[in-house]
Amino acid sequence: MKIKKNLFKKRKKAKMYVLQSMYIWTFNDIEINKIKYNLLLNKNFNKIDINYFDKLLYGIINKLSLIDKFIMKYGYNKIYDISVIELNIIRIAVFEFIFCTFIPYKVVISEALLLNKIFGADLGYIFVNKMLDSIIKKIKLII
Repeated sequence: MKIKKNLFKKRKKAKMYVLQSMYIWTFNDIEINKIKYNLLLNKNFNKIDINYFDKLLYGIINKLSLIDKFIMKYGYNKIYDISVIELNIIRIAVFEFIFCTFIPYKVVISEALLLNKIFGADLGYIFVNKMLDSIIKKIKLII
């Protein structure tokens, strides 16, 4: 049981680093591998699930247009009106909804709201919750 709990902690931390990486990637013309390398130098990566970090980061980047289409079609069609933090939190969650189906969607939403409370706008979690609720209802019909 302790191993499973430790894995969950490491995955939550991995999501935090993915969010930070995506934030840097959004505003800078830097290759994602360089961002990851710099994080490896500056962060305590032994406390995260590096495989999950890679799966999320590279998966989101590679499937970004698909993820954004889901957000625009089932959530909010003015995607670039969403703050970068909230948008990237939603992207992480949508990726998990579609490609990490072993994680219950309620857990994905709960962790997204926690990420938003740490990094996002004061009331941004309300918007994120509404968006993810709308998106998961549609995804459950498709998948």
